[in-house]
Amino acid sequence: MRLLSRPPLRHLAAFALLGALVLSRASLAGPAAPPACPLAKGAPWHRATSTHFHIRTSLDEDSARRAARELERLRDALRSMWGPAFDPPGRVDVLLLRGRELAEFTEQHVGGFLAEDENDVPLLVMGVRGERFEELGDRPTLAHELAHYLTRFVLLRDSRWVTEGLATFLETVRLGEGPAGTVLGHPHPDHLKYLRAHGVLTLETLWRWDERPELEDPRLRDLYASSWLWVHYLFGMHLERLTRFEQALYEAREPRRAWEEAFGDAGDLEKGLQEYVRANVYHATSFAAPPEPLPARVEELPHAEVHAVRAQLWLRSPGSPGWEERLRRARPEVRRALSEDATNVTAVVLRSGMAADEEERLALARALVRARPDAGEGWSLLGRSLRATKAPLPEQEAAFLKAAALLPDSTATQGDLARHYILRGLPEDALEPAIRAWKLAPYSAFSLEVYAMSALQLGSCTHGLRSLRRTLDVVRAKRGTPPEVLGALGDRLTRYERACDQAGRSPPAK
Repeated sequence: MRLLSRPPLRHLAAFALLGALVLSRASLAGPAAPPACPLAKGAPWHRATSTHFHIRTSLDEDSARRAARELERLRDALRSMWGPAFDPPGRVDVLLLRGRELAEFTEQHVGGFLAEDENDVPLLVMGVRGERFEELGDRPTLAHELAHYLTRFVLLRDSRWVTEGLATFLETVRLGEGPAGTVLGHPHPDHLKYLRAHGVLTLETLWRWDERPELEDPRLRDLYASSWLWVHYLFGMHLERLTRFEQALYEAREPRRAWEEAFGDAGDLEKGLQEYVRANVYHATSFAAPPEPLPARVEELPHAEVHAVRAQLWLRSPGSPGWEERLRRARPEVRRALSEDATNVTAVVLRSGMAADEEERLALARALVRARPDAGEGWSLLGRSLRATKAPLPEQEAAFLKAAALLPDSTATQGDLARHYILRGLPEDALEPAIRAWKLAPYSAFSLEVYAMSALQLGSCTHGLRSLRRTLDVVRAKRGTPPEVLGALGDRLTRYERACDQAGRSPPAK
């Protein structure tokens, strides 16, 4: 998440170093005013599809096109900071609303966030100021949330002050033209002004941010401002140590322990930060502007999809309403969407999540693939429903294969196919979709686990055990993980460690 006041970046060299090693979130907005269904009143919504983004927006056609261009340019600029090899695959889903519209679904001070569903599928939600998308005015919000998405590929474990400090640092990227048109590292004027008036929080206070409520902390402004300054200082003065720290987080190491190993002998960091502030020197780095992206394809969003988007917002926005209240508000939106188009894929998938039992979910899936055989989401839903109802394995496999072919960039779909083969004891067939799932989402416990299991079944103990240990570390770090899930994963790791140890001590086959 982020506050509406905004911050800068690190030297380009540090990102390239980390890139060589590794080959949400909120801001302030305005008063509430709900977006209207186009059937009832108001202008139509739009869908913009570009190389790396799928955007659904309540803004006009020109704004949708400009937002797609800006996101592509920001992505290219931000990813280059980890080196030319860093280029996460896939296309990101984005919901883009006016700030006053977004306020219906979450706290009024939230202007953007990164949400995940139960399959670790990311959704970037952003609010913009005014009635149209203005590139310069709305760039910090886009850059901040996009930075959160990209850093997930390099930080498998994190602490809130690290991720928010980095995202706030990255959001002030300035895109220009020419060989030195992009600039990183400008100081954040609002945060600097605030810190000079209120002082900088200690590192110990920032570490405790993980224990605080996500949106209701009265010291939120202090936390964001101090996190930004600490990240800027570490980038400027302790680049090599910071790179080691980030590498440890990529390896899913526990953050405090990784910090101590990287910075434990770095001297008095608090004193060093104060000297850094007194010097009042914030070095910026210039590099080539990103190339002009391919133009996005823009079309009107079907009326049913607008209601499906509203349901998604109710289910996935941060804030105080409990889960039952969110479901209560989402259900009418799903019903309205299906009344306008019974085959709307997003609405049917949402409806399946609200089904009374697996048989009802299976019936919904069968109806969807009959009506929309070109929709991979329907085949994915069918495969999961067939597995849950213990349908014949060939029928399950056919559904998963169809879904994987139609959705090559879906982590959940590729992982489902891999898991199907793993459960059947066919690791040779599981390996390709498992690797694809891992490349699409190396931060996902699900993708890590299916890769680990396929590697272990193939006898690759080194890669398999390393991935399974990272899986356990990632799952353990997630809040609210049931103890039985941790226990089952830990037991599985122990069994494979013993089996691999025994295999290593066995004499070679003659």
